[in-house]
Amino acid sequence: MLIVVDGEGYYQERGKDPVRIKEVDVLRCEPNVEHWHASSKEHDVTYLAIYGGKEPTTWTEVLTREYYDSIAEKLRD
Repeated sequence: MLIVVDGEGYYQERGKDPVRIKEVDVLRCEPNVEHWHASSKEHDVTYLAIYGGKEPTTWTEVLTREYYDSIAEKLRD
């Protein structure tokens, strides 16, 4: 679970459209669903991450600058 406490960012689950996240948003990250989250181009994001799993987080590929920039353009205000 991610609880956004300040700022704005981006969140995307694999196979779904990216969304902009902001203060007070609560995101439930389902088990075994790949996702990424990051600050927006305009603002930093601060969040609380609550993890109740038994296994450590599995990190997958690195988000490329080109992909991040394309998402920033798509979600631009």
